[in-house]
Amino acid sequence: MKRPITIAGIIVATALLGGILILATAGSGGAATEGLLSDHALIDQTGTDTDVFCRSTNGQPFTIYGSFRAFGGDVTMRVTFRDGDFVDYPIAQDTSFSFSEAAGGTPSVDKKIVVSTSAGAGDLVGWLSASRSPGSKAFVACSTE
Repeated sequence: MKRPITIAGIIVATALLGGILILATAGSGGAATEGLLSDHALIDQTGTDTDVFCRSTNGQPFTIYGSFRAFGGDVTMRVTFRDGDFVDYPIAQDTSFSFSEAAGGTPSVDKKIVVSTSAGAGDLVGWLSASRSPGSKAFVACSTE
């Protein structure tokens, strides 16, 4: 009689551990989950940084936030899209510029957003971040070059 109870106990324990393992690792592998729910990167062109970017790692919509300051002179900040289109924003020395925008809705156009400078005597110093848009399954990554 003890033998069937022991086997049943082992089966129940194994099933329970298997279920816990499946729940603990759900969504933790594969290309669909590469990246973070939110990320950020800093740019300091007074050093060696040339640009900063954020991108969707799985082609899903995300929201991008930026806050930048012109240091040492006026700067024209350039926001460049993956398809090569860009928008320039002039920033006067010792002033700042901030924005938040939707991105990633058209992967061939705005899957990656790059911030750099296109003109001016000063340097760009700031912060760029990205996070999953509401209702999206985006994963994001940001970095400085």
